[in-house]
Amino acid sequence: MQKNKLWSIILTHFNQFKYIFEAIDSILIQDYKNIELIICDDFSIDFDSKKVLNYINKKKNDNIKNIEIVINKQNIGTVKTLNKALKIAKGEYIYIFAADDVLYNSKVISNMNLIFEKENEINCISSICLLCDEKLNGDNKFPHKENIELFNKLNTKEQNKLLKKGPIFAPGATAYRKSLFENCNYMDEKYHLIEDWSWFLKITRLNNKILLIPNISLKHRGGGISESFKIPKGIIKDILNDTYNIYNNEVFNDLSEMSVDDKNDVFNRYKLFINMYNKFNLKFFLTYYFRLLINMDLFLYKLHFVLYRLIYLLILLLLFIVFIILYKYISPYLLSVLMPIFYIIIVKELKRRNFLK
Repeated sequence: MQKNKLWSIILTHFNQFKYIFEAIDSILIQDYKNIELIICDDFSIDFDSKKVLNYINKKKNDNIKNIEIVINKQNIGTVKTLNKALKIAKGEYIYIFAADDVLYNSKVISNMNLIFEKENEINCISSICLLCDEKLNGDNKFPHKENIELFNKLNTKEQNKLLKKGPIFAPGATAYRKSLFENCNYMDEKYHLIEDWSWFLKITRLNNKILLIPNISLKHRGGGISESFKIPKGIIKDILNDTYNIYNNEVFNDLSEMSVDDKNDVFNRYKLFINMYNKFNLKFFLTYYFRLLINMDLFLYKLHFVLYRLIYLLILLLLFIVFIILYKYISPYLLSVLMPIFYIIIVKELKRRNFLK
């Protein structure tokens, strides 16, 4: 067995120059013996390649075998930028993270390498990331240990079904065999900025199981390109368009084997994400209700709860009317006792007949 197979670490940069040297330092301290460093910049306003290269050459150890800096001549988005970097990567294994994050400690790559060497059938390993503030302070773990254990028990079909509800682990804490990208024809360039969710859906759909491990690999700095509410309108538009297309191409087109509760969760998350930006969008609105009508079991499920609310309001109205009628004939004390009893009897009967849940 060949020892110390080459790892390509891809550092993605877009207007994050004030943080990039922290990210580079976290790579340079890795104790793994055979690393290639690729830095790709998507036409930033602040990227200084000479300064970056000089910094690396002054601080690097012998384990950094190759350095590549890829600078786009125009902004092409995260997905195309990553595909460019992946195609020039020489490593057998790939680790990707953003220039405003940092690797957790010096053993991240060594630990990932040991697991890949042990798990020959696994092409994608993800781990825990710490969700931090802008100064990288924080200890909120994502995902939680119990979710890791549950996820690893699923087969690829079940993992794909769960991922349709949304990403459940951090892309920056994830490593791959390079052959996975080659065999799956790289990331889908239909999408512009959201590379991770569509990619995880794609590889599990193509029967590649993802292994989650309880190691911490990344410290994620809050307020990145897809998190901040102060991001430019053009980027918000790209995020919304990517989300819309991922739902239509990867999620809504195959819900047949999901339970009604799971489908409901998918639709609620879709609506929640769109509402995050507090702007009505006719395309998203129509898609939601069109897809809802196609999934008739979910439509009836939601209709049931609409009827529930109507029935509940009618019960309250009926009780109010009865209260008004009886007020003249029964003492207020007796009425205050009878009304709750009457209400409980009606609701219990409706539940027995499956009108209410």
